[in-house]
Amino acid sequence: MLARGHGMSIDDIAALEIGTLFAALSNSILAAFWAIYHVYSSANLLGELRQEVCSQTKGKKILQGDGEEKGDSRTSLLASIVKESIRLHTGGATTRYATRDTTLSSLSSSSAYQHREYLLKRGSFVVIPTETLHASTSLWGLSAEQFDPYRFCKHTNGIKEDGTRVSGTAFRAFGAGANICPGRFLALGGIERVIEVLVRDWEIKPVSERWTVGRGLADDVSDTVIPPDGDIEVWITSRH
Repeated sequence: MLARGHGMSIDDIAALEIGTLFAALSNSILAAFWAIYHVYSSANLLGELRQEVCSQTKGKKILQGDGEEKGDSRTSLLASIVKESIRLHTGGATTRYATRDTTLSSLSSSSAYQHREYLLKRGSFVVIPTETLHASTSLWGLSAEQFDPYRFCKHTNGIKEDGTRVSGTAFRAFGAGANICPGRFLALGGIERVIEVLVRDWEIKPVSERWTVGRGLADDVSDTVIPPDGDIEVWITSRH
């Protein structure tokens, strides 16, 4: 085994595998739910995304059972929708350990904030709440708490309402630095493929005729993406 070849113990390997299951079975499914919800609850967005997906996948199979590699059907809008859904519905926190005394200084030029310094003593733990950062209007602009499907599109990526750029480290759903999630591309790609299939081939409508769902509470320490506050009964019908 590759892990054993790098000197990992059986206990370490088991812990790593459990972490992988958490990511695949909880957070990816919840992220896919929110992306599907935002797409199908907006007729205009669904129509626009469907047009892009169908044009990109015309004559191609999105999922193939023979193991052959499919053509790239990723669209800028789809990638933006998935990333924005994760940004808006991610909880959790980034945790760091101070290995030496470190002083942090505020860099805000706004007159509303005074210059402040914070001393992190060696041995301290620093907890950075992801939800707080993702809802910050100073980082994301006035629409920080709203779903913007175009926020991460190529032509608008990183641009706020005032024309300034969003910090490259503002999106923290997968962590950052040396400890950033190594499976993030696999997770994002898997969610995008699922949505491509649904948008191209299936209609999804709520039984109640209204998309009503709120944010629930993460009741598991492994849940980074916040679950909905309840189930939504839907009708799923083929478009073909």
